[in-house]
Amino acid sequence: MKVTVDDYIKAVKIADREIQQADTPGWISTHKIHSSKKAYNRRENKKIEE
Repeated sequence: MKVTVDDYIKAVKIADREIQQADTPGWISTHKIHSSKKAYNRRENKKIEE
């Protein structure tokens, strides 16, 4: 079995993510952006038309 470049990149990304999670305390979103409550959001501020 040979280690390909893609396998190496994948392993490095996984290891880097685990190190990052171990170093930072608290909750950090890994898949989506955690937006601020103060940020303006046009979709949420629209009036509901019926």
